[in-house]
Amino acid sequence: MAAGETQIYAKVSNKLKGRSTTSLLDPLLSMGFPAHTALKALAATGRKTAAEASDWLHCHCNDPSLDDPIPQEYALFLCPTGPLLDKLQEFWRESRRQCAKNRAHEVFPHITLCDFFTCEDQKVECLYEALKRAGDRTLGAFPSAVPLVLHSSVSYLGFFVNDSPADIIQEFAVMFATEASILAGHFHTHLALTASNYDMALT
Repeated sequence: MAAGETQIYAKVSNKLKGRSTTSLLDPLLSMGFPAHTALKALAATGRKTAAEASDWLHCHCNDPSLDDPIPQEYALFLCPTGPLLDKLQEFWRESRRQCAKNRAHEVFPHITLCDFFTCEDQKVECLYEALKRAGDRTLGAFPSAVPLVLHSSVSYLGFFVNDSPADIIQEFAVMFATEASILAGHFHTHLALTASNYDMALT
């Protein structure tokens, strides 16, 4: 995202792959935070750093639901990178300048691989592992670039994914759902995959 814009997505970087929950949790416990609220803060901040989780806890200290064991919601998105990301950010900024901010600007363009599902805070690390396993298994077949077809109508402006890469993307999504269900166990909301006709809406 451009500087100054709200970060919407929690990215899974290489730094996260070797970072255990314990190494992030222990500093929060030493600060006096209960384990269940510390895990909630780590989940809410994408398990980036203990410092960010601590800041989140301080910002939510008056939240009456802070101590409630409420599972958070997650979804799996395929987000643009490289030149496409640059062009979309340029389009995003220009559309906001010309049309003013509206509901279309609430979420940056992405391809939804699975609908929202809930996962308990203490099992979030399993989602990262499921994502890594699915990625490792499909990496060789995953296209380095995904061909997109522009589609526009009165109510829609966006891109459709061609059939061939869509099949591979679908395979990746299925593997993630399978691994997540095995590793994280029962989901409070069924982890449902989207249809294979993936698209990335701009409006």
